[in-house]
Amino acid sequence: MVSGRWETAVAIGLLLTSTAIGTLLPILKGSGHDSTPVGRAVLTHGAVGELGPILVMAVLLAMLARNVRRLSANLQETMYLAVPVRVARRLDELCDLFDGASIPLTQDDLAGLAGTTRQTVNQVLVELRDAGVVELGRGRVDVVDREALRRRSR
Repeated sequence: MVSGRWETAVAIGLLLTSTAIGTLLPILKGSGHDSTPVGRAVLTHGAVGELGPILVMAVLLAMLARNVRRLSANLQETMYLAVPVRVARRLDELCDLFDGASIPLTQDDLAGLAGTTRQTVNQVLVELRDAGVVELGRGRVDVVDREALRRRSR
């Protein structure tokens, strides 16, 4: 989640709640102003105001569901897949994120993403380097053979 953007969306959604419209509606109808241009505008914007919080909740629920699916998949991977497969998968995903360019990532960072230790990631990376799949540098990993990396991630 990007900090600030969703908090702003929630705040806007809360501002669009229709408590004021709910209070104004009986007054407009009782005074006969509901058929005037101003009354119609209030009623129209009230309908939009009703949708705001619903849309915000739908977006938040969709984000929450996506995060639960991602975390569940990561937990299943951690429980059932070998470390070399998890490391290869994270590297493959990072290749997409960095457009196949050099991946600026420490072994400790990669260990956190793969759910293992830095020492184990070091061993896996050395194996991948020796197989000609990656090249290693200080704080970076260069994927040389993406297809071989994908085969190792299955």
